[in-house]
Amino acid sequence: MRYFSFVMRANSEMIGRNAGINLKDYDFDSKICAMNLYMYKSLGNGQSFFAYREEGDSLFADFSFDEKHDTFASAFRAILELLNDYFLIRDVKEEPFEITTQQYLEGIEECRRHDYFRSSTRLMETGNIWYYFDVNRNDGHHFGGMIFHEKIIQDR
Repeated sequence: MRYFSFVMRANSEMIGRNAGINLKDYDFDSKICAMNLYMYKSLGNGQSFFAYREEGDSLFADFSFDEKHDTFASAFRAILELLNDYFLIRDVKEEPFEITTQQYLEGIEECRRHDYFRSSTRLMETGNIWYYFDVNRNDGHHFGGMIFHEKIIQDR
């Protein structure tokens, strides 16, 4: 799996105003949650997308794809086409950059805190995240007793 993050020019008001779908079919409370659920249901196998933070006219989002079955260009194009066709989101403020699994998981946690996705475990399953929760630790989250370091390996 490969994980990427980017920033697009959008906010919940713009999503509500420009949506080409009935957002209430997906969520009654949050327009961003409705968009995330629609994207989850509409993307192909091995692809995931979620927006996790809104700041002014910026919406921060992460996505993942299975590099065995997909390329970065086709996965990102599929996401942009859905965002353009159904939410009229066309502007990318910050180009996608690769992130680690831990950073992707932190995005899922922030998405969950803002209540932008109803079941964050679905995002973890789609993104192939192995996550162990240990309630006996002070920090609350622990990865199965292991200490690890992640590094993004550049393509040759």
